[in-house]
Amino acid sequence: MKIAFLMYSFIPKMGGAQIFAYNLINQLSADNHEIHIYLPYKSYLQFKKVQNVNNYKVIPILRYENFTAKYWPGLIRFRLMLAQKIKQYDIWQVIGAYPAGWVAKDLSKKVPVILRSHGDDIQKDAEIQYGVGLNPDIDKKIDVTLSKMTHLVALTETVNKCYQDYGISKKKITEIPNGVNLNCFNIIVDPSSLRKKYGLKNNQILILSVGRYHIKKGYEYIPESANILKEKGYNFKWIIVGKG
Repeated sequence: MKIAFLMYSFIPKMGGAQIFAYNLINQLSADNHEIHIYLPYKSYLQFKKVQNVNNYKVIPILRYENFTAKYWPGLIRFRLMLAQKIKQYDIWQVIGAYPAGWVAKDLSKKVPVILRSHGDDIQKDAEIQYGVGLNPDIDKKIDVTLSKMTHLVALTETVNKCYQDYGISKKKITEIPNGVNLNCFNIIVDPSSLRKKYGLKNNQILILSVGRYHIKKGYEYIPESANILKEKGYNFKWIIVGKG
């Protein structure tokens, strides 16, 4: 198949959506699909610096894509429709309801468009001020975008419910959790030497938390949790890895 990807953020920026897209692209390419990736100009330049691409093509959308998506989305839509007319892709995989999905919504008139939301593009929590949809104008655009997509991929049950809250039929949604490449973890290590390296005693429990510092991650509960464990007599170290 000839597959086009559209996303507004990609590696070297690290997050769940970026890593998911990178792994999926490489797997599809390994399966001999022809892959073209459309990125904002700055993301295109950053990616080209860190990745020597031979097995797929990376293409800049335009320039100032966020500004254009907000005020002149028709320009990007024309750019994408022209790409579809010239390249004749079999399918588009769009990552993120806004702004990527918003500028790609008209493609579904010509070709199947699959949207995978990644979190704050459709999830909303006013209490912690989380989600771009808290902006009423953007929320309306997301509503229209979801209705135009050929099909929607939900990472979790929560994302599935968010789609349905926007009025999307269950028949139009498929839950596909992120996969894990087990080969990345298929390594032999000596636990004793690792414990010595990081100052861990043999009877000491290691707790690991991975993720950026954000209120939705619940890191504020760690001190309370750690105190409870200490009071119960557990000997442990708690390691946190993530931005902030």
